[in-house]
Amino acid sequence: MNKMEYRVDAKIIQQLSLYFFMHGMTNFSLAFAIDDNKILFDVDVPFLKEDMLLEMEEKFRQSRAMEVEMYGWELMGDTDPDLVLDVLSAFIDSYKITKMETHYHIQFVRKKTYQA
Repeated sequence: MNKMEYRVDAKIIQQLSLYFFMHGMTNFSLAFAIDDNKILFDVDVPFLKEDMLLEMEEKFRQSRAMEVEMYGWELMGDTDPDLVLDVLSAFIDSYKITKMETHYHIQFVRKKTYQA
C-alpha cells in the first residue's frame, strides 16, 4: 500500500472512533486488517441505539466518493458531528451490522484503491 492509502485508512479509523465517542460510547473495540484487495474495519460495540442504526442505513446508502477521497475530505472537516458518517460513507464500499448475543459487530469494507 502507498502513503495515500494509509492516510485514508487512518482517517476512517479516526472518524469511526469520533462517531462512537460522540454517541456516548466509551467501550468499543476497533480492529483493522489488510488483505490482497481490501481493507476491513471491524467494530464491536455493546449497543446501538435505533437512531444510530437508522442514521447508518441512510448515510451508507451513498456510494463511495472518489472525488471526496482525492480532493475534498479535509474540507468536510472533523468539527461538525453531523458530518462524521458523511465522511465515512465517502470512503467505504460496504458495511454489515450483525447483532450478536452480547454486542453488535459492524464490519466496514474498503476496496484498495492505491497501489504501492
